Amino acid sequence: MTKEILLNIMYTGTYLEGTNIGHEIINLFRDDNGNNYIYVLPYGSMSKIHNNTVESILLVRRCNSKIIEILAKATGLKQIPYFDKPYVGEERKRQHQLQVEYVDKNNVTYGGLKPYKIFENNDGNDVCIYTTFKADIVKKVAKPIYITTDSTNKDCYFMEDIEHFPSQSPKMYITDDTKSYKILEDIINDESNWEDKNNTPKVKDILKNKEIYEEDKNNFIEIIKQEYDELTYSNLFAYIFSSNIPVFYKFAQEVLGIENFDGDLLIEREKANIDLLLTDNKNVIVIENKIKSSINGVCDRHNIGSELIQSQLKKYQKYVETHYSSNNKYYFIFAPNYNHINLDNYECGKNYKLIVFKKIYDFFEQNKKLYKNVPYFSEFLFALKKHIKPVDSSHEENMYKRFCNAIEEIKSKEKSIKWL
Repeated sequence: MTKEILLNIMYTGTYLEGTNIGHEIINLFRDDNGNNYIYVLPYGSMSKIHNNTVESILLVRRCNSKIIEILAKATGLKQIPYFDKPYVGEERKRQHQLQVEYVDKNNVTYGGLKPYKIFENNDGNDVCIYTTFKADIVKKVAKPIYITTDSTNKDCYFMEDIEHFPSQSPKMYITDDTKSYKILEDIINDESNWEDKNNTPKVKDILKNKEIYEEDKNNFIEIIKQEYDELTYSNLFAYIFSSNIPVFYKFAQEVLGIENFDGDLLIEREKANIDLLLTDNKNVIVIENKIKSSINGVCDRHNIGSELIQSQLKKYQKYVETHYSSNNKYYFIFAPNYNHINLDNYECGKNYKLIVFKKIYDFFEQNKKLYKNVPYFSEFLFALKKHIKPVDSSHEENMYKRFCNAIEEIKSKEKSIKWL
């Protein structure tokens, strides 16, 4: 019989962009009875061909298209719903009712509330599944663990027989006839990779410290859904740099390592497709801004005999060398800490320097008093902060907060009703 390891890719998709609470939030909580339940994305359902085949589940999140971070493992699994039909129409209603009965019979509660109450305001709550598996063991990672489809990335476990991770589906089944299964099985069985015990919290322990789950206030970039838009961030950099040129010179010296500017500084956007081109009488600075994307835009035929990729980096360097031959030349990539760009893979990559958003954020946070009269500076700082962590955990943090806040609000309303 086939055995499988399931990659359960959490905190992704448009379902989380409104006010819904992602059902996967339960995966790293224990219920009030101390049990761990696992929700398999996207709907809690699986195809019937996977009934009784999933031996272990790795709870993961995407870093980018080629890298996935492992957060925890779930083993000792008991599958709760069994699927013999596609999860549509009347079958969804039937499975939902079975789930309600299971929750009631086993008194599955979080912070004293049953899942169908906590998720009552979610879209489709009247036909949803609340849990796919019960797990004997859930352990978080003891150290960062990444898997990749990129053979050049030496900091991750390479999945050599996986061409690419799914771009749309939030789950992936790895069967026991693959090399990747063996790699993942070894990761799961190596206890040094995992915390010594199950440290997934109960809701009641989290609710004792309200500061942990208080929601951040949205700023305008999140409101207009541009927090991952590279053009938006490039425009912001151009605006902030030009709003206080003396501070930019300070930024250039402390962060970029550039001194001795001469004459007026000209900041141009999208000149020759370069995100930011900054010039004065002496220097030319190329800044390519990335959020989740990698280096792209192959410009010429790949060099025969070379393993390096020709890309936009070579194109920009060629333009600068042609038009600014007498200037000092500096090339930079701005990228979030979680975007693992390996410049060594690209021709001319050695001439570029990667500047992570954390370094940029720290500079402007330390010098924010110098921007007190600059409109939208606080929004700019808030937008940068979203991308300074080793992974993009914003969806996870939002779901965590929504889950706890929903429980608090429901209990508060119930308490108020009792006093009426």
